[in-house]
Amino acid sequence: MDIKLKKYSHSIITKIVIFIIAIICLTGVMKVVVEVEIENDAQLSNALEDHYFQSFTYVQESAKLIRNLTSLIEEYKNEEHILSGGTIGEDEWRRVEENLFSDYQFRSRNYNHELSEEEIYETFKQEYADEITQAKDKLIKDDLKEYHLLLQNLEEYEVPLFYASDGKNVFTNTTLIEKMQFETYPAYMIFEDYKQEIYPKETKENEYLSRLTHHLDRLDPENTVVYVAFTEEFLDSKIKVWQENKAIGTKKLYKLVGFLIGFIFSFSYLVLVIGRKSFNDQELHLNAIDKLYNEIKIVICIFLIPIWLELVKEIYRNIDIFLLPITVPFAILGLVLVLSLVKHLKNKTLIKHTLIYSIIYKLTKFVGDVYSSGNVGVKTVLVVIGYPILVALTFFMFPVTIGLAAWFAYKRLSPSMQFRKG
Repeated sequence: MDIKLKKYSHSIITKIVIFIIAIICLTGVMKVVVEVEIENDAQLSNALEDHYFQSFTYVQESAKLIRNLTSLIEEYKNEEHILSGGTIGEDEWRRVEENLFSDYQFRSRNYNHELSEEEIYETFKQEYADEITQAKDKLIKDDLKEYHLLLQNLEEYEVPLFYASDGKNVFTNTTLIEKMQFETYPAYMIFEDYKQEIYPKETKENEYLSRLTHHLDRLDPENTVVYVAFTEEFLDSKIKVWQENKAIGTKKLYKLVGFLIGFIFSFSYLVLVIGRKSFNDQELHLNAIDKLYNEIKIVICIFLIPIWLELVKEIYRNIDIFLLPITVPFAILGLVLVLSLVKHLKNKTLIKHTLIYSIIYKLTKFVGDVYSSGNVGVKTVLVVIGYPILVALTFFMFPVTIGLAAWFAYKRLSPSMQFRKG
């Protein structure tokens, strides 16, 4: 039985079958990743979540709302505040003035570096008064536009119900204004008087909850209140969708794990037997692909991933039809190149079978031969001209070049040094 296993373990048919299995598993992994990204919004973690209120999805439902409310209360407040320039920060305005001042230095005929800094700045403000006003007006317009965009976003919310106030400005989509009114709902978040009340209790165990609270931490807790509540109808529909996504995520996770295990085992087998005809075979057999320089293979492997991703984006609308026809050739080419690199690793030629190594080796051998037989003039020319050329050709690999050159020199000098010692 053991003899039969040894006989078939390295046969070409066995290798081809295992290679096909590896390709199927690798393609399966890539396909699952794409499906999770598209069908499940990359939420494979749904499969590991125990409850909707502990999920990323639940936090996501109110993350944008909390972020918008925080921006309105903390920064924009109201139109009067924006029009008065209250939203223009010191750092922001300093950058604007610095840009205008640089323009003044290069363009203005009135710029005089012999004046004091105060005088120069006063001259700048007088000459660039219109530009400064226009720059400030633009910042105010941009902030006013963002303010109304945030208000428009809030108008789209029917649920969750929210009420936010800093004591003067109020933003809400409901007639409810009291904390107790929001606490009657099956799920709510209360931020008031340095306290955070979150219900149901499972929400407190949500690892993503900080994505909400870190926005609210910037607000003044003495004057600010934020109430958010979820209706039962809203929660029922969202929980149903989450459960469906959880089922999809669980199925995808099992498939991903299965394909990964299959690929690991099949790839491990191929690494073990590749290049040899039996376990006792001492010679490593290379083919046409193996003659391609190793750094070229590595570059091709690196570029395969972004090219594949771009093609997947292009076929997004017809992903079910074209995903496999695109993915399989990439998987085959990538695996063939990786296995070829494995062969050279096993053959201890991973570095030696590179274009850079070959160039350095041939140049070093040529220089060594000339040094062994050439006169002093030829040697000088080689040092003065040849070395800079070598450095220029391999500047991006300079440390490697120096190391390899030193290694070759040592190898060639060792025999002669031993001879002299003898």
